[in-house]
Parts: sequence; structure tokens; C-alpha cells
Amino acid sequence: MIELEWWHALMVGALFFGLGWGAGRVDLGAVVRSATELPRAYLRGLNYLLQGRRDEALAALSEAAEEHRAPPELLLAVAALRRERGEFGAAIAIHRALAKREELPESVRLEVAAELAVDFHRAGMLDRAETAYRALLGGPRDEWARAALVAIFESEREWRGALELLGTAPTPLPGAREHYAHLCCELAEEALAKGDLGEMRRLLEEAAATRGAPLRVLLLSGDLKAAEGLWEEALAAWQQIEGVAPAGLALVIRRLATVWPIEGRSTLLPTVRGWLQRHPEVDGWEWAVDLELENGCSEEAYRSVQAALRTAPSWQVLEQFFRVAAWRAPEPWRADFDRARDLLRSSLVRLARYACQACGFRAREHYWRCPACGGWGTFPPSRSLEIKERE
Repeated sequence: MIELEWWHALMVGALFFGLGWGAGRVDLGAVVRSATELPRAYLRGLNYLLQGRRDEALAALSEAAEEHRAPPELLLAVAALRRERGEFGAAIAIHRALAKREELPESVRLEVAAELAVDFHRAGMLDRAETAYRALLGGPRDEWARAALVAIFESEREWRGALELLGTAPTPLPGAREHYAHLCCELAEEALAKGDLGEMRRLLEEAAATRGAPLRVLLLSGDLKAAEGLWEEALAAWQQIEGVAPAGLALVIRRLATVWPIEGRSTLLPTVRGWLQRHPEVDGWEWAVDLELENGCSEEAYRSVQAALRTAPSWQVLEQFFRVAAWRAPEPWRADFDRARDLLRSSLVRLARYACQACGFRAREHYWRCPACGGWGTFPPSRSLEIKERE
């Protein structure tokens, strides 16, 4: 009985071994057959892609797609390569043909719709892109499509449309709070330009409620008070910026030197001096010196700039040092100081730029939204010099 059980176990083990070996042979054969059935052009295309030879890869993959009814993945790859080459019409045609296939799985159909939206967007066909993106709202691609729509509206300065998209998102988009506040501020600036101070106030309250973009909200709150003629309340709003973003004091000092009533500017000097003593790195020295000199305070201006040269030296401070030195110098020396300052100033005009912290784009003006990457609040309100070394 024991021997019978032993032989029985041996036969069962052999049977299972044979079945496993056979199954393995069948799977291996299927893999080999499927590999040999692939068009050679397809394999060449993959090889070219791995080598970074995109033009040759596109030609080979297009040839493979024409040999038989190509799988969706292959056509998507060909369309992406054509779009990258700027052949938007060809990419659109491929995606439209794919969308007509009835057998496509829903996930692939969704990917085709998204790629078609990108085709329209990249081709500058913004109306069609908007329609294509809107068709994706409310589904698995909602966040991606919503962000793309917001970018389109912002590129056309349609702030209300962008604001509505952000406000109706099922889940907040990344950075939505800061983004929403900046859009409210853009509309507030438009309201100020139209003289609609009530609408400006409402928009600033909405922006403040998000707790985003505090520097810009405080600046505009001061602008609102200034437009109402409430100058002391305007200054009170701007003074809060020191505790939020000290670099933003540069934007405040410019306002004080340009829009504050001339007869009252002398009262601002203690405040501005205090700011620059505590934060000499602030890029507001040009306007601060304007205030000092127009009020006959050249000695105080000279002492302030001299102290800043010791604690936070910069090209901007050095330029103001020459300016004040020329103002104080005896007549025979004044022309020399002026020439030195003019030489330095010409270099500053050519090289001093505001720089986006997100993409590195540089500009002569300060922007709240980067013209290159579209980032909000990525431009610090201070300039830096771009000096390229010769190779």
C-alpha cells in the first residue's frame, strides 16, 4: 500500500511538470510569433527614438503605421512626433481618425481627446482648444483640462473666465489660493482704472479672504485708499508690507515718491529712512533719494547711502552714492561725479533686470505674472545684474 502511494505521487508530480513545461513552451512561442509579426519599420523607429534621431524615428513609425491597421499606441506616438515638428494638421488628422474607431477602450478614447485638445492649443486654434478642453471637464482629466483652460483665458487677459474655472473646480488646483487672489487683483486694477472703487473694494475683500498674494493685496488696498484721498490710511496699509514681504517696500517707496501729494512728502522721510535702515537691500534707493533731494536733505541722503554701501552694497546703491556725491560736491568736481554716475547708470539700464524665479525669464519691468511661464508672483520686486562672462 505504501509503495502504491509512492508511485502515485511520482506520477502526479511528473504530470504537473509536463503541463507546466508545455504551458511555458506555448507562451514562449506566442511571444516569438508576436515579435516576428511586428513590422521591421516599427523596430527601426524604436531604435531611432532610443538614439534621439527623431526625424528618422518619425519616418519609420509612419511607415509601420501604414503597413497594417496600426494599434492606437503607435498612432499616438506618430502624432506626438508630428506635433513636436510643428506638423499640427497631420497630428490633428491622426487623432481625429483614431477618435472614429469604435473598438477603442474608454481610457484610450480619453487620451485621444486630450491629445487632440493639445494639438489645437499648440496650433493656436484657441476656440477649438477651449471646446476640446471643456469636453473633458467633470471627468478623470478635469484638473488637467481646467488648468489648460485657465492658461488660455489668462493669455487673453480674460480674468473673469479664469476666476470662474478656479472657483468651480471639484478639488482645488495646485496653488489655487494664490492664483485666485492674483486674478481678483487683476480685476481690481481694472476697476481702479475705470474709477469703480466700489467694485475694487469688493474684489480686494474677496482676494484677502483667500489669504493669498498678501503683498499685492496690501499694495492695492493702499492704492484704493489713495484714490479715495485717504492718504494716511493708504500709508497704514503699505506699512504692513514690511512684516509680510520687505522686498515689496521698493514698490511702496516708488508710490510715495510719485503719487503722494508733493506738499506732504516731507512727512514721509522718517518712515522711508526707517525702512531702508532696517532693510538696506530693498531696491528702492532711487526713489528714496528722490524724496530726500526734493526736500533739501542731501546730507541725510548721503549718510544713508554711505551706510548702505557698507552693510548691503549693490550697483543700485553705488549709483545713488555718485548721484548724492555730485549733488554735494564743489562745482569743479560735480561734472566728474556726474560722468561716473552716467557711466554706471548706462550699465544698469542695459543689465539690471527683474527675474522670474520659476523659469529665469528676465525683464526690465516688474510683472505679477511671468510673460514666459505664466507663473503668478514669481517676480521678486528687486533687480539683479546679468553679466555674461566671455568664453
